[in-house]
Amino acid sequence: GEIFEHPDAAFSRLQDYVFIMGFAVVKTAGSDTTERVRYGCIHHGQRRNYRLLF
Repeated sequence: GEIFEHPDAAFSRLQDYVFIMGFAVVKTAGSDTTERVRYGCIHHGQRRNYRLLF
């Protein structure tokens, strides 16, 4: 359990890890005011087709 001062620092650390492991993550939910963020793998889960492109 690492503790970070800011969500951007945690995201940077997470991006380093997933790059080495060969996958990618994106921010799926969060807020700058509460400084809580949820991340998800871009290869799993439901598509977010807000613009109805496909």
